[in-house]
Amino acid sequence: MNLTETVLEGTIQPDGTLVLDEPTRLPAGRVQVIVQALPELPDGDPFWDMMRSIWAGQKARGHVPRSAEEVEAERRLV
Repeated sequence: MNLTETVLEGTIQPDGTLVLDEPTRLPAGRVQVIVQALPELPDGDPFWDMMRSIWAGQKARGHVPRSAEEVEAERRLV
């Protein structure tokens, strides 16, 4: 299967450069980048505080989420 599209998150730096949160799995070559601002998570909101705690725990344990290909392959089995 050829991977032709992926969704990644990152941060735009003050100088306008984009730093991705993780490397892309796309092959080397030209790409089209669409940048969409993500909403800020509200401070003090119990739900988002809980989610941040879960995400931090996963990151600390070295959790690697399934790839889009793995999710799609499992979805096809159902």
